[in-house]
Amino acid sequence: MRHVDSHLLMEVMGPMAVQTAVRHERKDARRAVAEAQKNLGLNSGELAKLLDVDRRTILRYRKETSAPSEHVRKRIQALRDLNDLLDQVFPSREAAQDWLYSPVPSLRARRPIDLLRAGNLEEVVSELAGLDGGVFT
Repeated sequence: MRHVDSHLLMEVMGPMAVQTAVRHERKDARRAVAEAQKNLGLNSGELAKLLDVDRRTILRYRKETSAPSEHVRKRIQALRDLNDLLDQVFPSREAAQDWLYSPVPSLRARRPIDLLRAGNLEEVVSELAGLDGGVFT
C-alpha cells in the first residue's frame, strides 16, 4: 500500500481497520498467486509479467509480506475473472487447459497461454467473456 493511501485510510477508517485491510490484501494476493500458478501453470516470472510487478514482488506476495497496489489489485481481480470464466465456459479443467494451450482463430491463431505469459491478461479475459456470452468468431 502506498504511503499516501495508508494515511488517508487511517484518517477515514482508523489504524486497526487499515491493518485488517492490509492483512486481507496480503492474503488475497497470496491466494491469487497460488491459484494462478496451479491453474495456469505460470512460473513466478510469467506471473510477475502478467501482474505487471517485479518477480521479487511475487515472492513477497507468497510470503504475505507485501500488499498489492491498486493497479495490481485490479490485475489480480482480472486474474480471478479469468479463472471464473474458465470454469464457466468449459466443462472441466482439462477442457480449459486444452483451450489455453491451443491456437485460437479469433486470437489470430495465438495460444491464450502465450498471451498470458506475455502479460496480455485483458485480451484473454475478453475472449473468454465473449465465449461465455455466446459470441463466437
